[in-house]
Order: sequence, then structure tokens, then C-alpha cells
Amino acid sequence: MVPRAVVFLYEAEALLATRDSQGSTVMQRITPVLLSQFAKISRHRFKPILVIAATNMPWGIDNAFLRPGRLDKALYVGLPNQNDCIRLLRHFLQKRTTDCLDSDLYEEKHSRELANQLVGYSGADIEQIIDDAALEAFYQKERITRKIIEDTIKVWPRSVDGEQLEKYKDWRKRDGNIA
Repeated sequence: MVPRAVVFLYEAEALLATRDSQGSTVMQRITPVLLSQFAKISRHRFKPILVIAATNMPWGIDNAFLRPGRLDKALYVGLPNQNDCIRLLRHFLQKRTTDCLDSDLYEEKHSRELANQLVGYSGADIEQIIDDAALEAFYQKERITRKIIEDTIKVWPRSVDGEQLEKYKDWRKRDGNIA
């Protein structure tokens, strides 16, 4: 059996930063080494090494890392749509014990209506909204209800605003290789 490895770079823009934004001479020396190593990994396609980089700031990554032979594909993962919001809502509610949840939260109609209000929020936002709603229900000595979740949504700001979404769309348009 051939050994396998996955290298996952979280917040990749910190390590793969554009060279003009690097204030550190150490990073200025590391970037060419990383580019060389990525190219070596790519040349040996049959060796089972997979490099995955995740970022919320793709424009902060040096373009040299995004060329074929290094990080070969760029995937844009947008905000959840209504169906995604329903799945996320159910997922985060399932983490709670059933005796903490109001029974109306299991109804399709209520899930859809809540999901409509959650469109535009990130998955992390939705998780935090459910956590905050659970805390509020605990303080009120109640079950988590649709009303408590709706009240939490009203006061919880979206972490991605319209300006940021436009920046992502512009970045995505700049290169036809981004799926």
C-alpha cells in the first residue's frame, strides 16, 4: 500500500501571501521555497500527496501559488442557499437534546421559514445563531422555539456583507479556472 498524505493549509493567505504584502524578510525567503515544493509535488502526480488551502481572503494569496502545477484548482464556496440553510439549521439543532427543542422546529414549514431568514448568513453565523438561541432559551427556562431563533436572527449581524460578496465575485471573475 502506498502511503498517503493530505496537507491542509487553514487561512492560507497568511502563509501564501502576496509578495508585495510581505513585510518579513523571512517570508520573502520562504515563498520561493514553497513555490518550488508545490511544483515538485505537482510533478509527481502519482505520489499520493494532496494539498488543500482554505481562505476567506483569496485575493491575499500570491498569484504564483494559483498557477497550474501548484494549487491546480480554485473552488469558490459561496454562502448557503435556502436548502443549505435548512440542512445547516437541522444539523445544528440535532446537536441539542430533543427535550430542549420545541416540536414545531421539526415541521417542514417552520424549517423553510427560518431558512428564508437565514439566507445571506454563513454556516458559522447559523451555528452561532443556534448557540445563542439555545443560551437565550436556557436563560428563559424554555425550550428552543422558532420565536427565540427568529429574535436571535434579528440581532445577529451577517459576517459577510454586500461589499465583501462583490469582492469575492470580482476575484472569481478574474480567472476562468475558478469553479
